[in-house]
Amino acid sequence: MAGFSMGGSGSVYLSIMYPKLFCVAGSMSGGIRGRGEQTAEAIEKTIPVWKENDFGFFLVNGDNDRPDTFKTFSATLKENKIDHKVLILPDTKHNLGLYYERSVSKLLAFISQHLEK
Repeated sequence: MAGFSMGGSGSVYLSIMYPKLFCVAGSMSGGIRGRGEQTAEAIEKTIPVWKENDFGFFLVNGDNDRPDTFKTFSATLKENKIDHKVLILPDTKHNLGLYYERSVSKLLAFISQHLEK
């Protein structure tokens, strides 16, 4: 699953809350809904399921659109050896057309790799 803005946040959120339903999530200009302790606990509980399912995350933000949004989440994924890619698009603000033009082919390639597994 993948989405832009609120849809991107939703794809990350749904992968945290329902990890057995999906194998890959993409977020363009999204974030992590609820960055508090409750979300951190949910992520920690979900990590074993992601590992078991070889889950993947493709996380894209523009350099003018909260580029550090996934910094902590990415560190957690890296620490736990969860496949992920963080892409920061240069000269990119919160604009679906720019995200589509500059990252959708990479996003779809990443998703395709996880669907083939």
